[in-house]
Amino acid sequence: MSEIEHRKSAPEIAEETTTELAKEEEPVVIGTLFLTLVFLMMIFGFWILFYITLLDR
Repeated sequence: MSEIEHRKSAPEIAEETTTELAKEEEPVVIGTLFLTLVFLMMIFGFWILFYITLLDR
C-alpha cells in the first residue's frame, strides 16, 4: 500500500483522539466555585468598607 492509502481524513483522526471522561472522572468544581464566590464577596466587602470609611472622613 502506498503512503496516500494510509492517510486518514481529519474527521477520522478527530474521532480517534476524542476522549470523554467517565462520570466518576469528571472534575468537581462546586468547591472551587464556592471558594471563588467567597473570595469575591470578601473583595467587594473590603471595597465597600473602605468606600464608606472614606465617605465618613
